[in-house]
Amino acid sequence: KPNVPSTVKDGTLSATITEQMVKDAIKAALDAAKKSGKALDGIALDFNVTGSGSYTNLNATIDAGTIDRLKEAGVRFIKIGSSVLDVTLDTGAIAEIDKQSTGTATISAKRLAKLSDVAKKFIGNRPVFDITVSYQKNSKTEYVSNFGKGTVTLGIAYKATGKENKGNLFGVYIDKNGKPQLLTNSSYDNSGRLIFSRNSLSTYGVGY
Repeated sequence: KPNVPSTVKDGTLSATITEQMVKDAIKAALDAAKKSGKALDGIALDFNVTGSGSYTNLNATIDAGTIDRLKEAGVRFIKIGSSVLDVTLDTGAIAEIDKQSTGTATISAKRLAKLSDVAKKFIGNRPVFDITVSYQKNSKTEYVSNFGKGTVTLGIAYKATGKENKGNLFGVYIDKNGKPQLLTNSSYDNSGRLIFSRNSLSTYGVGY
């Protein structure tokens, strides 16, 4: 689980997953499989972004060369983990980012402070993020809004309080009108993450 160098500025933890990091991680996976004598079913990469200081937002950058390397190696999953949330892209999602974006792609999770009254009833003070994958095209910011057959799995960090029944914690999708929708395929795990998978990105939070 390689640690990724990062910076913290204005409440945002920023890091870059470089092509060299991916090459090294793929080599380590291949070497480990060779050493154990086991056939390699596929490669899953897990990067850990840590930073000192106070932050609530995440910006993880992946340049075009890195995306190409992930695709060429047929990486089954790449997980970018942090203390605020984890983002895991599968093969299909990697392929869609490669197909739709130009140059560098940035995975961003921005903590939201303001919610509609109806959304606040579900979420309260629990974390909620505007989550995007963006890239620059003709000096404009464009977004990979849909991942086709690919899947993005999110793990939002949240420590359940003693009063909360963990089985009542759900992922919540908030639409453009501020209307919340409970995600029935979500689950709260023992590591203190609310986990769910989507094939598009938008505003998501932890509801009860």
